Amino acid sequence: MDKTTHELRLADWQAIVNNCLSRPAGQSKKQWLAEQGVPEKSYYYWQRKIRLIAYGECQPESPAAMSSEYEFAELPFQAVQEVQNTAVPAAVIRKGSVIIELNNSTLDNAKSRTTF
Repeated sequence: MDKTTHELRLADWQAIVNNCLSRPAGQSKKQWLAEQGVPEKSYYYWQRKIRLIAYGECQPESPAAMSSEYEFAELPFQAVQEVQNTAVPAAVIRKGSVIIELNNSTLDNAKSRTTF
């Protein structure tokens, strides 16, 4: 099968898989496939191929493909007076939409909460 034929079949099967996923509530996948005249084995074969392609698109670049250049920034040290019962972070790490805040009592709290 040449590349163009494979891409056309893949597009057709993506539509079939999407239609099956949006079948009426209460109808089993097996019933829907039978009504549509879709061979069950073919459906699962193409569903697996589609999932593998989607999974591959979601994966980050391999470490070998990533740049070996690193950028460092000096963080100034600021002495902070310790005040009890406050949630002022000692460090904030941001990467995209993820924010991690660390405070000086994180380790102490973790130790005091550990039970055996």
